[in-house]
Amino acid sequence: MEKPIIIVVGAGPGISLNVAKKFASENYRVVLISRNADKLQKLSDTLTSENVENTYYSCDVSNNEELESTFQKIKTEVGIADTLLYNAAVIRKEVPTKQDYDSLVTDFKVNIAGAVLSSQLIIPDMKKKKKGTILLTGGGLALKPYFEYTSLAIGKAGIRSLAFCLAQELKGSGIKVGTVTIAGHVKEGTHFSPDKIAEEFWKIHTGKNKGVEYIYQ
Repeated sequence: MEKPIIIVVGAGPGISLNVAKKFASENYRVVLISRNADKLQKLSDTLTSENVENTYYSCDVSNNEELESTFQKIKTEVGIADTLLYNAAVIRKEVPTKQDYDSLVTDFKVNIAGAVLSSQLIIPDMKKKKKGTILLTGGGLALKPYFEYTSLAIGKAGIRSLAFCLAQELKGSGIKVGTVTIAGHVKEGTHFSPDKIAEEFWKIHTGKNKGVEYIYQ
């Protein structure tokens, strides 16, 4: 049997890399998506050095046509995804009264719209297989918004709502939806170390963490 595939959107050296490693340790192939091709190459080299089967695609997730094209390439060149992790987010420090309209819209495309579209692009194939997992990286700002990070607070509130809405719509389809709401600052060597958070995503995937949301605090 071929290895199952996890697509990691918004790949970086923290949570997403550790989720990739965790799933790879459970015999998954890894597909990385990010806008920065150089960063992707470094992440891919790191995974390859640890004998993780992986590939990557450079893509601006705020561009719907580019995102659709990338997912089609993955389906054609790698295969049908069994799991999606949406980890893309714009971290912009700005208060509500100073938040520029255009930047807010751009941030929304990355923080929310990209997650919606990524889910839409894989759900039909998951429905055919009657199984799959959609994982969304949440944040404590969804529960306790902070005014200096307005667009991110809106984004994480949206991710949380999206997780619950998708779970309601997909109930009975065999597709699992979950979000880890990370109520703290992600940092290596702490309680909020990305490898520990990756374990919670795996628990959602396997059903050990029950429900749509797991609040990591």
